[in-house]
Amino acid sequence: MREVAARIKDEFRGDLRAAMTGPITKVRKILKSFPSIADPGADRILLFAGIQPVAAVPANCTGVLARVQKGHEEKNYKASYREPQRMIDAEVAATFDARVRAYLC
Repeated sequence: MREVAARIKDEFRGDLRAAMTGPITKVRKILKSFPSIADPGADRILLFAGIQPVAAVPANCTGVLARVQKGHEEKNYKASYREPQRMIDAEVAATFDARVRAYLC
């Protein structure tokens, strides 16, 4: 925690939220530069911090939606994460409320 706090203080002048603007790929890259943050964690932060209404998928059940919809899931974790994101994007309104409800259900 101290290392993360020091990075935020030094690299972002104590205001990480101010750096969370611009293209989503840039914002995800910043978040993923912190320890233990991968795509699912970055997307949760973006969604629940009210930064971007992304289609976040719980990291421990990425294949559930694909199995329900298609009968199988991808073998590659990254593809297994992106597929349900595409499904959510297609079916759930791109609002914070709708995406938070979808994540929590």
